[in-house]
Amino acid sequence: MNKTRIAINILALSFLATGLHAQTLLFNLVDSPDYSLFGYAIAGGLDVNADGYDDVIVGAPAENNSKGSVRVYSGNGGSLLHYIGAAEFGHVGHTVVALGDVNQDGYDDFAYGDPGYGQVKGRVTAISGADYTIIFKAFGGLPVNFGEALGTCDINDDGITDVIGAAYDVLSFNHVMVLDGRNGEPLQVIYGDAYTYFGYASTDIGDLNGDGITELLIGAPRNASAGEHPSKALIYDGLTGELIRPLEAKRPKTDWFGQSVAALGDINADKIPDFAVASNYYIRVFSGADLSVIYELYNPGTKIGDMIKLEDIDGDRVPELAVQIRDSYSRQSVRIFSGASGSRLGEIRGEPGEAFGLRLAAGGDLNADGLPDLLVTCHIAGTTTSVKREVVKAYSIFTIP
Repeated sequence: MNKTRIAINILALSFLATGLHAQTLLFNLVDSPDYSLFGYAIAGGLDVNADGYDDVIVGAPAENNSKGSVRVYSGNGGSLLHYIGAAEFGHVGHTVVALGDVNQDGYDDFAYGDPGYGQVKGRVTAISGADYTIIFKAFGGLPVNFGEALGTCDINDDGITDVIGAAYDVLSFNHVMVLDGRNGEPLQVIYGDAYTYFGYASTDIGDLNGDGITELLIGAPRNASAGEHPSKALIYDGLTGELIRPLEAKRPKTDWFGQSVAALGDINADKIPDFAVASNYYIRVFSGADLSVIYELYNPGTKIGDMIKLEDIDGDRVPELAVQIRDSYSRQSVRIFSGASGSRLGEIRGEPGEAFGLRLAAGGDLNADGLPDLLVTCHIAGTTTSVKREVVKAYSIFTIP
């Protein structure tokens, strides 16, 4: 990949919106005012009660003196469907993921992490959407903070979503374990470099080498050991677990490259799936065929928070990217970019004093209109007469006629 092509394909994060897409607020989910970190983890795109509306999972890991909790809300208006509390310290709800119907009973299921469980050994628990019983509990390969990060994949190509569980604490126990979605049995364990936050973000990205099995993309965004292990994202063979190639940051000692990752499918029509990797300053979209940079999103003076894949909203059959943008603490927004080209499709701006977009999640179709929706966590600062509020907002993204 030559420098000229990279320069040509750098796109400003502040591009003018095309005017094709807008949004409407569907509902707010609001916590009790106890600084529970409500919305620290959010997930959508699952229908736990099979009513035709996708539902919402919200974690509050600091609730009840850091015992934590998970709440399940109906996508049809935001009513509370179920509450999962904890009897002991563990940070239940530190992470949550939608799994689809892993037990094949017609209801979508989900999983959550409580990395503080068992004197910080950590665990991951999968829950049935039908009756909220436990499908499985799983524990990490090393005794520290398992469940600190969660992702999903189908590593054994059986049509059942598998769980990627990670322990990325700054101690030397960095590892990722892929759990069989049916029973929680370990399918693969990958160990990372110490202190790198290996597993901070993860996803499957499709089959790059033609063996019929998806590869894994794992972020390790923390520069460690005085630069000996700079921030990066790493591609692993889904069949063997062997490293295919690390992707290095532009500025390895300062960029949190690999803080977010997303699979995009085949955006350049070469029949090989492509993917995105975010740092705190830029996003790079890579070709899965040769790992060259297709385009880059960057704007001086702007920082990037969370980045997720959002299903296609502009009709080109390519997923989009939703990105938290921080111009300053008082100016935060979520911008939506075309996954195919990087052009800006729209923006949702936070209110003054609102930490907007701290977490993002694809909402699936909350209002059953056939279009993808978006979940956004925001914190609203307290005043002399009110307390700090932690809110999850659900937006419908739609096309303007």
